[in-house]
Amino acid sequence: MSVILYALIIGAGVGAIIWLFYKLINQDIKARNIKKGKHKRTNKNSKIKEHIRPFIDELFDLVHSKLQRETFRSFRLTDKMVQDAIADRFDAYSIYRIVIASLRYLGIPDDNFIVRLEVDNDSSFITNDGLAGQYINNQLHNEINIILKQSFTFIEIIAIICHECTHHYLRIRRLGCDDEEKNEALTDIAAIYLGFGHYISKGYKSRYKKTADGYIKSKLGYINSKEIERIKQKINSLRNNANHKLQITNHK
Repeated sequence: MSVILYALIIGAGVGAIIWLFYKLINQDIKARNIKKGKHKRTNKNSKIKEHIRPFIDELFDLVHSKLQRETFRSFRLTDKMVQDAIADRFDAYSIYRIVIASLRYLGIPDDNFIVRLEVDNDSSFITNDGLAGQYINNQLHNEINIILKQSFTFIEIIAIICHECTHHYLRIRRLGCDDEEKNEALTDIAAIYLGFGHYISKGYKSRYKKTADGYIKSKLGYINSKEIERIKQKINSLRNNANHKLQITNHK
């Protein structure tokens, strides 16, 4: 009887080792596939936003024709503002200060402006159908609502603020699209054009989290990284042309 029990114990141990080995190999394969783009990813709105892709260049041309900048600046928060926001764990006041700094950079009056912060303690990732921020305009005031999820990084929070402040700027300039998805993409493009490219580029990068069903994709914004880089290249080209014209003018 003891021999049979001993054999069963050994068999169970070998089985556990084989099962553990299989899990490690399978996890490694999934990790490799996620890097290669072969693993299934959850992205509910990817099909909805595909209709925007052919219009990216057209939307950029619209932004450039309406906003026509001779010089291209870049927005950066001061080190102190960043340190204070991190130390205060992005409380309502630190978020408000970043919003006001963004509006002043755009040359927009910040009076009658309300910033609301909704703290979401849910640690889950945000998918493309999730709401991260909202711009509201009425006759009494302008309002930006930031939904602060626990999973957001600092750079993602700044990207959300830049996007919402750009909504306000575009409303003042009377620039927008009737199609909601196109209008959101237009806002992202305009944010980069206006100088928020540093935060949009970094804040809109996809992140992945493993779940029981595979990997969930966390993605902010309405344009992807490749489109952001293409837009930045267009802006660099415009900047170089502007600098070249300035040099020619100075030499006359």
